[in-house]
Amino acid sequence: MSEHSGGFSPTSTFSALAPKLREISKSACSIQLQRAVSEAVHCIGFKYFVFASSISAEENTKFYPTIHTLPANVVDALVSRGLYRSNPVLTRLRQSNDAVVVSMNVADPNPVIAEVSKLLAPLGIVGAALVPVLSATENLSVIGGYSCDRVPPPGTVSSLRLIGTATSLRLLELCDLPEPPTLTEKQATILQWAAAGKSNGDIAEIVGLTRRNCEYHMGEILRKLGVATRGQAIAALMAGRVQSPISAASREK
Repeated sequence: MSEHSGGFSPTSTFSALAPKLREISKSACSIQLQRAVSEAVHCIGFKYFVFASSISAEENTKFYPTIHTLPANVVDALVSRGLYRSNPVLTRLRQSNDAVVVSMNVADPNPVIAEVSKLLAPLGIVGAALVPVLSATENLSVIGGYSCDRVPPPGTVSSLRLIGTATSLRLLELCDLPEPPTLTEKQATILQWAAAGKSNGDIAEIVGLTRRNCEYHMGEILRKLGVATRGQAIAALMAGRVQSPISAASREK
């Protein structure tokens, strides 16, 4: 991808973006997906992104982004202050279904944009592009890219739309995947120590089991995950295909 002042290429070539899109399409879980989308938006010159899989077509409705790299406290402030709900940029997206490029200028006469700009200013954000994308829901799906270099040029929008569409489709596929097998808290701990390179003897001593009990639990882990070897179980853990009671509870909140 050719260099361009301010960190942007006029239009990111598909050959440069294609590997990033493939990573999005191969993401095995939401954590991997967020990482892949982050790398893709960095590829076209953005520092942060926000993706919302479902925004009501009706104005003045509250929503929370599906995945994002903006700090959680910033997103929470945007939501709690109603700055997503009454945002004129979202109003325009709903009405035109076309991309909007925004300058984060704190002197903006619109009070909502000015307040958003103040929240984003500590992050060094000076410009943003918000793009509606092919949606996996009946409502509007939107991806937003935030730049710390300058206001994004129009040529960036088409690449951002590709990233958003790939993200929307992968989220739909992830929702259709079967639930990952759930390990007990002890089994999850054993597998995590195994992933850290510890032997069954080491793990038994760490978690307070006999070696035989540890080996029994490891056998149960292999059975639950449907794999034949310890290495395959570790690979499943690293790929996000394993669920523990703690992770399941946090996801339900």
